[in-house]
Amino acid sequence: MHPIQLFPEAAVGRGAERYAGATGERVWISPSAWSKQETLRSLAVHGALLEPGVRTLAQFATSLLVNHAAAARRLTPPQQADLIERIVADGLKRDVLDPVRPLAASGALARLARRVVNQLRADGVAPKLARSRLAAEQPTASASLAWIYWRYCEALDKHALCDDASVVWLAVDVAAERPHAFAVLHATLRPYTSTELALARATLGRAEQAVLIATAGPGEAAAAEV
Repeated sequence: MHPIQLFPEAAVGRGAERYAGATGERVWISPSAWSKQETLRSLAVHGALLEPGVRTLAQFATSLLVNHAAAARRLTPPQQADLIERIVADGLKRDVLDPVRPLAASGALARLARRVVNQLRADGVAPKLARSRLAAEQPTASASLAWIYWRYCEALDKHALCDDASVVWLAVDVAAERPHAFAVLHATLRPYTSTELALARATLGRAEQAVLIATAGPGEAAAAEV
């Protein structure tokens, strides 16, 4: 089902009014934790006093997999950071990270690697394509960061681990088989990653009633493609 598009300034309030009166299983996907709290306040105005399935996209993905085997294999942020630090240390020892070695002493390399790894994973980039994907943004570091990314993906496969991107991709399959009576996606100008878009599409596509609210800020409106 195609979502209804609401673009006026009062879009959230109008969506909340309809959502509060809906029956059956509902989900409202908010773009941020702050937006989630604003939505809950708006829903309370319309009589929805209990938390009626309002979640960020990450929280929604996690909720879909609460009884899934992946929940027990999920990397926590500290565990992911430790894994990447160990990969960096191994790369330095093997002398395959010489172009970025000056960043290692301060910990900047591990932080950069984690940011890049998470972005590549969120965009669904295969390890063999990572270097070409990074070439424009990180011309001197692309080969080193691609090596780290390859080793990271290898470790996930070897130990059957799940990171945030894995959880979202697994949630897409669950969402495609789990219809909701009413689903709302509140989108902003922040671009969605490939994994987030896939989950949003699967959720809205299976809803009996679906609403897309697209806003750029107070009093503004922006188109969103889902």
